[in-house]
Amino acid sequence: MKDLSNKSEVVKKDEKKKNLFMIILKKHKISLILILFLSFASVTFAWFIYNRTVGLGLPAHIKAWDVYLNTKETENYQFTISSLYPGMPDATDSVNIYNDGEIDADLEIYVKSVTLFGEVQTENVDYTVNVSQDGSTYNIEGYPFSIQFSLDNSTIVAGDHEELTFESVWNYDNTNEPGCTVTNGVNSCDLIDTDYGERSAEFEDSQADLPESEKQSSLIIELDLRFSQAA
Repeated sequence: MKDLSNKSEVVKKDEKKKNLFMIILKKHKISLILILFLSFASVTFAWFIYNRTVGLGLPAHIKAWDVYLNTKETENYQFTISSLYPGMPDATDSVNIYNDGEIDADLEIYVKSVTLFGEVQTENVDYTVNVSQDGSTYNIEGYPFSIQFSLDNSTIVAGDHEELTFESVWNYDNTNEPGCTVTNGVNSCDLIDTDYGERSAEFEDSQADLPESEKQSSLIIELDLRFSQAA
């Protein structure tokens, strides 16, 4: 009988503990649900931030994002030719673009401005920009001389770099170039060459007596280099 009495007391104590636990749970149910919800939301938000890109094209996660030129410029760059004239040696230049981050970067090049013989040129009036389908070659057209920018790959792999090259060629005789026409024995390309050649000579004369610090380059091309996370 004593054993049965002890067992009964143990059962009553267990039931009492369960009842007490249910009362506490019921009392703090809302608080517990809120804590669980906030924990879940925090995990979800952290995952969302790490995997999304915000609308302005800026990476929202914290992976390193550091694309820069070897001149430490990241948005604008200038290519210049101090003296531009018919028959000049081919002008070439280059700049290295490094990607020290962890994310591959796509590069797009926009011609921000062209200044020729001291005069700012107007796009689609004085010149046009033609871009190759793969985005690796840019040609500025409309002049008797060629202007080209090119790179092997418009996507710069993380931890690697690409070289952006610039080249301008002004042959002494352009009369055999595509688009040249002959009227009354006069080649249209020859006329254009003569016109720009005279402008080149006039510009050189205007610079001759100026101090070196005030002299301008014959050709100044400012580029807007835009980087975005590669797809």
